[in-house]
Amino acid sequence: MQIVNKYEVKNSIGQQIYTAIAKSSKCYRIICGNQRPFKVCVQDTTGTDAMYFKRPFRCSWFCSPCCLEKLEVQAPTGEPIGYVVQKWHACLPKFIIQNKNRDTVLRIRGPFSLYGCCNSFNFKVRIFL
Repeated sequence: MQIVNKYEVKNSIGQQIYTAIAKSSKCYRIICGNQRPFKVCVQDTTGTDAMYFKRPFRCSWFCSPCCLEKLEVQAPTGEPIGYVVQKWHACLPKFIIQNKNRDTVLRIRGPFSLYGCCNSFNFKVRIFL
């Protein structure tokens, strides 16, 4: 059974510019929690698909570099334009952003700890040349 969540994406003055529709399996939600696979379709105000995000199931254990997070970005649906790939590190959340040719264009590094209720966390983004 699929569970569908809808989100409104608004611009800085509060106008809705997109709708994001997230789909995932109820079974995966119960068993895998936030590690579940999902698909998100982003549509403009006319209902036309603008972007599509696809994340496969990944069994990410902090000490295991074999199953790190991956996300494919498509625009339009079926045309990959980029990827978000987690890089293994023992203490820090690290990601790279790749273009459609899988060339690294950005690096993202998070803080040492992401624990704490109602806290803000800064992630450093570097352009990779």
